[in-house]
Amino acid sequence: MDPIRNPYSPGAGSAPPALVGRERQLDLFNVALERLVLGRNERSLLMTGLRGVGKTVLLNEMGRKALKRGWIHQHLEATEDVNLPKSLATIARSALYEMSVAERSKERAIRALGVLRSFIKVQFTTSVGELSIDVEPRIGRADSGNLDSDLTDVFCEVGETAQQHGSGVLLTIDELQYVSKPH
Repeated sequence: MDPIRNPYSPGAGSAPPALVGRERQLDLFNVALERLVLGRNERSLLMTGLRGVGKTVLLNEMGRKALKRGWIHQHLEATEDVNLPKSLATIARSALYEMSVAERSKERAIRALGVLRSFIKVQFTTSVGELSIDVEPRIGRADSGNLDSDLTDVFCEVGETAQQHGSGVLLTIDELQYVSKPH
């Protein structure tokens, strides 16, 4: 292959001219997206592979497809020092604020922000800086201190708010291997 005309030029997240050989992953995502649009359950997708095979490009393409469908896309790039619960709270907050500007979901989004505020208050006893939310905590949701249960509550609130908003929320996490396992 002529190195000048070769369309393959790997680079962190840079999209190639065509996503060749990724039909299966994109089909799985399309099925998941359409099932979720219909209010049906679907499993999350996890992509693995060696560096440079196009995982980030696929996440970006999936985000574009979700946005075209009217969804909100929030992306997290994990690093070695990432605090996953705090980072998830940050992107959930962004999604909820985005939905709070629409009249049809404003009240529901404020309620969800209260649940997220409860989560932050319980999970992060130190200052959370950019995670401040000017809404009173909602007692009884996402405030148990059990991270698994509380994150479930936060995600349910985000999902229910998106449903009332008439959309969905796609959360993508790149470089998940950097997230440390809980002890």
